[in-house]
Parts: sequence; structure tokens; C-alpha cells
Amino acid sequence: MTMHPPGPADWAEWDVSRARFALYFAPPRASEWWTAGCSWLGRDAETGEPVSLPEGIDVARITRVAARYGWHGTIFPPFHLRDGLTPAHLLTTVQLLANSIAPFDLAVAPTWFRGFIALRPALGDGDDWTGTIASQALQRLFPLCRPLSPSETERRRTPELTKRQGELLTRWGYPYVLDEFLFHMTLTDPVADPEEVQALIGWWQKQCDRLGPVPFDNLALFVEREPDEPFMLWTRIPLLAGVSA
Repeated sequence: MTMHPPGPADWAEWDVSRARFALYFAPPRASEWWTAGCSWLGRDAETGEPVSLPEGIDVARITRVAARYGWHGTIFPPFHLRDGLTPAHLLTTVQLLANSIAPFDLAVAPTWFRGFIALRPALGDGDDWTGTIASQALQRLFPLCRPLSPSETERRRTPELTKRQGELLTRWGYPYVLDEFLFHMTLTDPVADPEEVQALIGWWQKQCDRLGPVPFDNLALFVEREPDEPFMLWTRIPLLAGVSA
């Protein structure tokens, strides 16, 4: 089923308490980076339309979960709004954050990351820039989040977490924040075969060489209307610090 992105009229019809929101980065719609990522995942999260997959590689087999989340890099992970808050509260908060951040170009490279293939900053300052944005987002958005139940917290407390990540999970409801945050743009579900990993990294390295740095010029709000539905890109909020009118 093709789903459309939410507009203002949708919120009155939706049960917002069931929806999850996420703050991501999404490449500009007009950029080749947006086209390349949507083609890889087989769907455009902004229009809700399917997109033809690349030829010569069995992408659908290794992107079933990644495709549901859409083409993005995580800034603040999916969450439910606190009771009494509306999407308008969230949008205003993100606009204020975006107004304080200047756009930049982010060089990226493919790597095997936490068991899957992802694009990561290719230079050290990329981690610094994205980490600072994510930290600011955490401070601003955490007060808007519905607290996790004890059972939800424990489900996230997986055996591979370090002591530090467990502490962050207890405090913030998510283990990969602050000093444990590493910006990435997910390309696949878990991939274990070494030859397949190297082939995928090689394929995407060619794309990175062709496309150059990603223009990091927005924060994007995504929404999952109901549990297990595809995430849709609700709106991009431009980064405006230092940008002349």
C-alpha cells in the first residue's frame, strides 16, 4: 500500500498518541543523494511512492527493515510525544534548533557498522559537527518524549551494550547518545558474509566518489503513524544559522 506523507489535516484524523516521531537528516530532495538513497531502498519516504531498485544486485533481500525507516541519518531516534503535546509543539522545537545551526557539506564513506552497512562521516570533523547537533537535539527533544515504561527500557538493554551505553539507556531511554552517538545513514539490514560486505562497501564507495559530499542543510521530521507502518518524511526544516535572507 502506498502511503502519503502527513499534512496538517491528517493530525485531526490520526491518533497521535500511537504515532512515533523521529528527527533525522534527509538529503535535499533535489539532490542526487536523495535519488540514490531512495533508489537503493526502493521507496521515497517523502512521496510514499515505490522507486525502482538498482540493477545487478539483490538489494530487496538486505533492506527490508532499512527500507521501512526511509533514507535518512538519525539525529534523534523514534519516540512517542508526551501526553498533552501535539506535532505543532515538536515542529516549533525543531525549527528553533534548526535556526541555530549552519548548513555544511558532509563527506561520507561506506563501512560495516554495528553489523550492517552504513555511510559514516569520512573526516573527523564530520563526527564533531553531527555529534554536536545530536547533543543539542537530545537536550531540546527529550522533554517532549513520553517516558519509556520499565519493560520498554529493558527490551533495549541488549547483551552487547557497554556499561556506559547501559547508563545512557537508563538516563535517556536510548544507549547511543552524547559520547556514544555516531552519525550514520543506514544502507542495509545486518550483513554477515565478509565477501558480501566488501562487495556492498565497494559498490557504495563508487557512489560516494561520484556524488561527492552530502549537502547537510536540513533537519527532517519523520513519522510512523501506526506501529510497524513505514516511516514517512513529514517535513524538512532548513538549517538557517549564518544564511542571508
